Amino acid sequence: MCGLREKLETMTHERDVLQHPALLASLTRDCPNTIRLVSSPYPIERYTCLMHALDFTEKTEYVAIAGRGLGLVFAGGRFAHLLLDEGLLAEKTREEAHEGDLVFYFDDDARFKHAGLITGGSRVLSKWGTGHLVEHELQEVPESYGTACRFFAKPSYDEAYTAFRRFAEECGTLFEEAS
Repeated sequence: MCGLREKLETMTHERDVLQHPALLASLTRDCPNTIRLVSSPYPIERYTCLMHALDFTEKTEYVAIAGRGLGLVFAGGRFAHLLLDEGLLAEKTREEAHEGDLVFYFDDDARFKHAGLITGGSRVLSKWGTGHLVEHELQEVPESYGTACRFFAKPSYDEAYTAFRRFAEECGTLFEEAS
């Protein structure tokens, strides 16, 4: 084995994301893979994997909340666990999952590490850290994203946003009452 996941991990730790395409091309020579960088319609530094998967990227309501509180309230691991713990995501088997569904990646301790969208078959579209939007096979991810995958029906934007707003309130974000 060529150590693809370890090499992807090293690539994603390169802070200069402009280097990622060349690093991917280089590691692909040693470790053949089907990973493909996808042009992002949004500036890549302004969103995370879960923001992408839940369609929060550049949504005014989401940005207004996540922009408060020194970046402590955002669609990340804590929010993913709220969705899971409160049963707000309908789990599917791998066989039931289809295009548009969510895939969550977990470490050995069942902690959320990464999210993506099924694009068909075993292909996933996901945002890698501070880097690019990437289409890849299910296990063609950096090793820190874990090895366990679970699949879920993607909630509507309104359902996801309502849960996020409640999450923000539970984290101490104050909202003005409508008059």
